[in-house]
Amino acid sequence: MAEEYHLSPVTVYKWLEEKDIPRNHHHSDEFKEKVVEEYKVVKNAIPLAKKHGINKKTIYRWLEERGMPRCKQGYPDSLKQMVVKDYREGRDAPSIAETYNISISSVYNWVRKSGFYKRVPKYSDELKEKVLSKYSEGMDVVSIAERYGISECSVYLWAKERNIYRSRLRSKHSDAFKDKVVRDYIGGNNGGSVAKKYNISERSVYLWLEERGIPRRRQGYSDDFKEKVLHEYLETGNVSSVAEKYNISMVTVYRWVKERDRRS
Repeated sequence: MAEEYHLSPVTVYKWLEEKDIPRNHHHSDEFKEKVVEEYKVVKNAIPLAKKHGINKKTIYRWLEERGMPRCKQGYPDSLKQMVVKDYREGRDAPSIAETYNISISSVYNWVRKSGFYKRVPKYSDELKEKVLSKYSEGMDVVSIAERYGISECSVYLWAKERNIYRSRLRSKHSDAFKDKVVRDYIGGNNGGSVAKKYNISERSVYLWLEERGIPRRRQGYSDDFKEKVLHEYLETGNVSSVAEKYNISMVTVYRWVKERDRRS
């Protein structure tokens, strides 16, 4: 049904839940065969489970019913070889990780197992400029390091080289500007959307609230927003770009995916 109306399975199940209509867990033999055939190609149940809105254990049961062995979970050797090849040719680990939608630690792990030593990372001037721009705008160092796949030490080092210090940045915003940001938050907007609107860090928003004795609201996102994020994640498979686009953390996206899987 979801495919027929160009909807995500998550959306269909949500609408059923809203109408108190029990989910029909019966799947046609044709659908089962389709999933099994896709598994033969992908050799990984997790992306198929996300794609079709079913539990990975269901896929394993269908494989067992057909006498098919489960593939060893993990990334194919062909992918690992491409990653190692790119790294040997000089590409940096963060860009490789983004290209293949894997973690930076996976890149370094496969490189190490291939017998090639990890390079001292060389970062482009363009990346440094992006990092320093975010730092100057007030974004916290932890978020910067996570977004660009670098260490917190690198952020501080580059800032020091340019004589950019936090102590000089704290007085950058006037009290009038801070009051305006706080009023926007009190008006009902969450910290993330306010931070994005004024091009500041979310931490700054909460710091200014604390200075004025205003308690933080418990962070909450509407169901429609969650569905929008999950739908885009299922379409693209790139959690990093989705998190950056909607100004939320990757941990939040993964948590919503797990919640959806439990409901499934």
